[in-house]
Amino acid sequence: MSTQVIAKDGDSLCGIAIAAGFLNCAALRAEGANSALLSRPLKAGDIVTVPDLRKKDLSKPTDGKHSFKKKNSPPVSVRFVHGSPDKKYLDDTTLTVLDVSNFPTDVGGSVGDAAGSFPTGFGFDQHGHDDVDTFKVEVHDPGAGGTVNAKLEAVKPVKQADGSIQFQPITGVPDADLRKIDTLQCKQVASGNIAFRSKYMRLVVDQQDHDAAAGQTLLTADAVDAGDETLEILDQRVRATYEFSRCPASPKCNVTAELDIGENEQRAKVSVHILQDPATGNALATVDQARKSVLKYVRQLYAQASMGVKIIGTIRNVLAPTNLIAIANANGQPAVGGGTIQIRVQVGKPGQATFDFDQTVQVVTNANDPPVTTANNLAAAINAAFAAATPSFAATATPSGNPPLVGQAIGSADVLVGDPLTQNISLSVLASGDIAHPAAIGRILNTNIPDFGNNDSHVGTIEERTLVKNYDTGSDHIDLFVIGTLGSTALGEAFIPNASSAATRQPITSMVNSALIFAQTVTTTDHFHTTIPHEMGHILMDNNHALVATEMMGAGSPVGANERVVNGPKRISDPVPPRTIGFTGGFQGNPVTMLRTDNTGVIDPW
Repeated sequence: MSTQVIAKDGDSLCGIAIAAGFLNCAALRAEGANSALLSRPLKAGDIVTVPDLRKKDLSKPTDGKHSFKKKNSPPVSVRFVHGSPDKKYLDDTTLTVLDVSNFPTDVGGSVGDAAGSFPTGFGFDQHGHDDVDTFKVEVHDPGAGGTVNAKLEAVKPVKQADGSIQFQPITGVPDADLRKIDTLQCKQVASGNIAFRSKYMRLVVDQQDHDAAAGQTLLTADAVDAGDETLEILDQRVRATYEFSRCPASPKCNVTAELDIGENEQRAKVSVHILQDPATGNALATVDQARKSVLKYVRQLYAQASMGVKIIGTIRNVLAPTNLIAIANANGQPAVGGGTIQIRVQVGKPGQATFDFDQTVQVVTNANDPPVTTANNLAAAINAAFAAATPSFAATATPSGNPPLVGQAIGSADVLVGDPLTQNISLSVLASGDIAHPAAIGRILNTNIPDFGNNDSHVGTIEERTLVKNYDTGSDHIDLFVIGTLGSTALGEAFIPNASSAATRQPITSMVNSALIFAQTVTTTDHFHTTIPHEMGHILMDNNHALVATEMMGAGSPVGANERVVNGPKRISDPVPPRTIGFTGGFQGNPVTMLRTDNTGVIDPW
């Protein structure tokens, strides 16, 4: 009497047939009750009718021992493995997740050693084994021999009408052919063995890495440039499919294995601000360019660390501000006392030729006052003038102290006046009578921003403070500013927490977790494309530069503007202990661990 089996995801007619004792699915396909299931893959809930097995009598002598071999034992299957130097093949651990490779694709072994090229043969190889992210596709088929072929592909989640998620091949993008390998050869591991394995494989995120080890790489990139900004690298899966060698159908029944990409995924949070050229009023990049660059470049590099990016708030254009008053900028001295500081404050509407508020405000310094006290007094005087206006004027002066420069005992202080996004603000120093507390106006006059050096890297230049303090949106995420260029010709720089340093070496709340990047990395495709993730990396790792040329956190670019090349600085190493990567200042660490754990306040779970 026939029986009925309820199919599960991944089931096939051959699989159900073999489990019931048949050689293949021929008997199930001949069963009329299954006619509606023959032209499509099985899905969960399908009812499959399994006919009775037909017994066969064999004539054998009764006084001997006879061996009978089950032709489909163990069942046909496919799985992902890493391999090992000493385990039997069937005893090897089945992988439960796959990770994007941290290695230069054409290199085997560990970064910095002499391991040589990535192995191109079948079988165990120490140079391939040393990269823990390599994997192999393993097929079990007792009915096959020599070499079999599997299919390997990246698949994406697609929400169905009923709310469920199905993973489907990635099509309709220019690089779709790089996201699959239709004929992945798997060679018999040993004569007479039912296990077949592919060569060492790696997951990669750009075509240059894909082409560097053709046939042994699978592209798992985003699709921002193809018009799909929602496709996350770490939301994809990798699917291996093997067709039953003995299946009589066309197409044949198959078995599949499917693994997630990444583990314990996280997202770095970032807000993006695009500076407008004060000479022309034009933004230095479009919102579209900035968004796409952040999404694709951070996703592509940070996938090595199972991380992505979350854009906080709306990407906005910001006016070049001219509204900061600095007290004792960079001199680190207390006031002499008795000096008059006199500031003309003019505030009006944007684009308006005249000012609605135009007054001169002054304070007299007190001997031995630190700059922040003088700044507090000046801000109070300006706010009093706003309040006393008829009618009172809706603007605010906000003071803030800065940490001391290296080698100094006290820091400077600043006063922000008004809101440059909604007001036209002009400040003029009419008197600066205390030699120890000179007043200076912070203005962004062009798109080139003078940048900090070693002594003020935790403070910033007056121009950097004018920009960042005005548009800071919180220290629980990264504020990323797109500017023209930096005075030193650097591609970017970041205000890192310096959490392990003394408080006097740590940026204040309105400056910390901020970064400036040059506009061309946003406006020109793949032009120093690691700049954004590199500067964000300084903040996330709370550290300076790595000493390995291929590291994302290396200083400068040893390969020029096209950092896509295989030996470009786009790797985030994850060395197996006790190995580490060296950083400037003698620090040693694991870059992946540092990126994920050293500044968790700007990171969200996936």
